[in-house]
Amino acid sequence: MTNSGGFISAALHSLCQHINCVYKHNPGYLNDESINNFLQDNCNSFVLSLGLSIYKNERVSEANFKRFKKVLNRFRDKYLYLKNINYIIDSAGYQFQLGYMDKNDTHSWIDLYHKFLLEDQNLYEKAFLFDPIPGALDCVLDNYDEMENFNVESYSKSVALPKNVRDNLIYIHHFRTPMMNKLYKKLLQEYNFADHFDNFSTGGLVSFNHTKFPVIMYVIPLIYLINHTKRRKKTKLNFHILGGADYKDILFNRLVEVHVKNKHGIELNITYDSSGIFKTLMISRYMGILDEEKKLWRMGLKSDELDIKFGNTSMTTEEYFFKLTEDLSNQYDFKKLNKIDEPLYVDGSINRIHSVYGMFLILKNLKDISIISKEFAEELYNFYKNEEETLFNRRVHEIITNFNFGSSTHRVDYRASSFYSSLKALENLDENYCDYLVSSFFSGDECVKFTRKTETITF
Repeated sequence: MTNSGGFISAALHSLCQHINCVYKHNPGYLNDESINNFLQDNCNSFVLSLGLSIYKNERVSEANFKRFKKVLNRFRDKYLYLKNINYIIDSAGYQFQLGYMDKNDTHSWIDLYHKFLLEDQNLYEKAFLFDPIPGALDCVLDNYDEMENFNVESYSKSVALPKNVRDNLIYIHHFRTPMMNKLYKKLLQEYNFADHFDNFSTGGLVSFNHTKFPVIMYVIPLIYLINHTKRRKKTKLNFHILGGADYKDILFNRLVEVHVKNKHGIELNITYDSSGIFKTLMISRYMGILDEEKKLWRMGLKSDELDIKFGNTSMTTEEYFFKLTEDLSNQYDFKKLNKIDEPLYVDGSINRIHSVYGMFLILKNLKDISIISKEFAEELYNFYKNEEETLFNRRVHEIITNFNFGSSTHRVDYRASSFYSSLKALENLDENYCDYLVSSFFSGDECVKFTRKTETITF
């Protein structure tokens, strides 16, 4: 579904806003065909959240879906540069966690969402199941039983949809607290809801970040899902990670795909998304740039950094930025930029044209990192197969340090050391080990409301 090396963007509104500004104020630099060619090559799938249509303290109704469909139709019909782009619908689970709908409205939302999935298939390519769980701090749910009842209600309605609809839905498996782990194992193994779907995902990796966790966190749900895939005698598994667009994680994604194919005969396709990929450019004024030696450099675009020598080149940062935009323009038939006609800064802000070209460079960079990560994964897997753990760890550390702008931090050290143990866990597929990790590391992340009453969680 995606040509982006696994990346799916959740920042379509931001990208379109900036493109449309260039169309309005700087005509001639971009055109529909060239932008579409670029997106088809580098990022042809976008997540759109129904949460955009929900206002706090407003009752849930058909009006929410009318607003959302109006926006979605505008993307599909008005913006020709988005031709043949894939739209993936987020079910507003995040807004549920933030308390945007009360309990009664949740029942209504479940009904309306499934009505939308059935009646408006022409508006989307994929859509996530609605997964009502607590947020990191609080939510409208008061206890475990309510969480189970709402999830059973939602997942049951998804299962009841016709197969041609279910084929485009993405089953979500959560794990990030003991109570959630208990519930989603039950949904998977006792209710057997997952038997009706072929696309799977997990979430919660961003909000609950444990630096010293012994494995890469999404290994836990992936073990459950691989076992489920094997029980179904399937040979393919589509697995999406909600959030988690860290450059270092891309390497692990590609390595896991190789590993699961070799050890379990399953073709694993890992995708991931991010809504904040442009923040480093638009707010912090920098972005990562991959050089010809497969090393990622921090390109600082603040006005006082433009004259600094960039990376291991003989160019200044400003000169190298213009070189990158020229290469991009040559490849996709954009109008070339020059610092005389279009300086990088105008009235103290980055020129809108440079912002759009910078966004394109970020998307292209993510795909390039995925491509070289696949090459690195094959190299690393030879060390793993030969049980050369020291060489494996040393090379992983070297690669992800390069992906961290050459900086070896404690976080990078922990991440590197967890690669080998993660592959071992995915080789053994021990669900008891997963349960142990959840209970040992995530008990303190339980929703405050859920822990007010004594509740024993057994696996």
